[in-house]
Amino acid sequence: MQIADPEKCDQMYESLARINGNVYRQRFPRVRDTSFTGVTAEECRVLLSGSMQQSMDEEKKGLWKSLMERFSSKSPEDGPEKAPEK
Repeated sequence: MQIADPEKCDQMYESLARINGNVYRQRFPRVRDTSFTGVTAEECRVLLSGSMQQSMDEEKKGLWKSLMERFSSKSPEDGPEKAPEK
């Protein structure tokens, strides 16, 4: 395989290597370890953990069941109401 511009390829590789090696994080350290939402990295890890995901899934199922019960207040055995005959 021929590379059209080997010099540009080398520059891109070096750039990606710097990003991968956290060069910029070491060069420009953060004052606080938070994100734009204000949530710390540890809080993010807890939120994204498997146990938290399972509890969220269970909560969603509970919400889904409650919505189904709310909107299906009539039992299927009742059937549709018929208009009175004349």
